[in-house]
Amino acid sequence: MALERVLLLLRHGHRSLKDPTADNGLSGRGKRQAKRFRKDFLREFGKDARPWLLSSPKRRCRETLAPLARRLGCAVGERFDLREKEPGESPARFRARVAHGLRGTLRRPRRVVVLSTHGDWAPLALRLLTGARVHLRKGGWARVDLSPPPARLTALVRPER
Repeated sequence: MALERVLLLLRHGHRSLKDPTADNGLSGRGKRQAKRFRKDFLREFGKDARPWLLSSPKRRCRETLAPLARRLGCAVGERFDLREKEPGESPARFRARVAHGLRGTLRRPRRVVVLSTHGDWAPLALRLLTGARVHLRKGGWARVDLSPPPARLTALVRPER
């Protein structure tokens, strides 16, 4: 039997809005959302899971994965291609970057991969993988079952307010 492979696309939690132009971290609500994601992940995959945790370089994305990483004793890798659409980046270039990031990530033979990214990246990735057109609120996440092919959106979790 083939190994089950799962991709979790996580939109970072609610961020501090003191300076919207800064690379600021999570607000109190965002920290609660990150802890909720940890709880959901552990319920689904258990405390012995060894996921590959990857994040956009933005602080809010790294902080969203931090509670899970600490609990599992895993490192969070940063991937430049998980960042949000840059000013001046064309839609075609952004789409190509998201597709490239997915290809590179999904080539790895890990059972569970978690990507902490942004509100434009995750929905585009879901559309490219599954055809689904969904919006993720901050702190929300989607589960994509990769095996057996084709990739399928199997859960969409909306964060608590």
